[in-house]
Amino acid sequence: MDLPPVPAAVATLTAGVGPRGAVALAAAYSRLEDLDDWDDPDHVDEETGRVADLLKEAEANGVAEDETAELWWYVEHLRSCAAENRQYQEEMAAYVAEHGTTPRGRLDAKLRRARELYEAGDRAAALALFREVAEISPWDSEFSGCLDRIDTGWCRLLHDAAHVGGPAAARKIWQEARAHYRAAKFPITPHAWPLVELLLGTGVPDLVEVVVREWIEAAEENGKADVPVTEDEQRIFELALAEIERSRELPSSG
Repeated sequence: MDLPPVPAAVATLTAGVGPRGAVALAAAYSRLEDLDDWDDPDHVDEETGRVADLLKEAEANGVAEDETAELWWYVEHLRSCAAENRQYQEEMAAYVAEHGTTPRGRLDAKLRRARELYEAGDRAAALALFREVAEISPWDSEFSGCLDRIDTGWCRLLHDAAHVGGPAAARKIWQEARAHYRAAKFPITPHAWPLVELLLGTGVPDLVEVVVREWIEAAEENGKADVPVTEDEQRIFELALAEIERSRELPSSG
């Protein structure tokens, strides 16, 4: 949440006019600039208390309430965030006391164990663990903040299906993952290029094309005019385009 614009009284102060009310308002604004929604709750409570005192002083010394209204609103917003953060921290502390780690830590442990099993040749056990992580709901569970880990589970299942089961198996996993994500997109943007590279040469150029297209769309929505943006992404992009073009030429060559 962004801090409201600089109040007119503060702008007046910077222009060389410095009544006591404007000084107090400027000090309040300065303190708010240093705060963030996710700062330590105790720090936020302490600082917003000081800001509240400064806003009262500003109003008592001639600053109109319409000059302070947005800052009062922002103070209450920060206090509300602090209360939510404090509750979250308390709940997470209780969770760690019960499970020995955070929800993310639990998923990391399962993914790490699954990778170890896969590398050791126990594919069935590894895939069972990858699927256990993948099928966790990213929306309405204790793991709601762990979509990246859930996404990793699906990526590993898709990678295995493409390389071991073949195109049909890969497309089946793909459909499962897309359905599981509801309105969200699989894969998440940070996993797009690594997944494309893993799928190259496995007979699923249609899936490669979807991932590339959606990554570019997401990048453009975020204001990146030139995509891909790194040399490695450009390398994968060129390989992906070549594979997509070859797949389009196949029907006419037969």
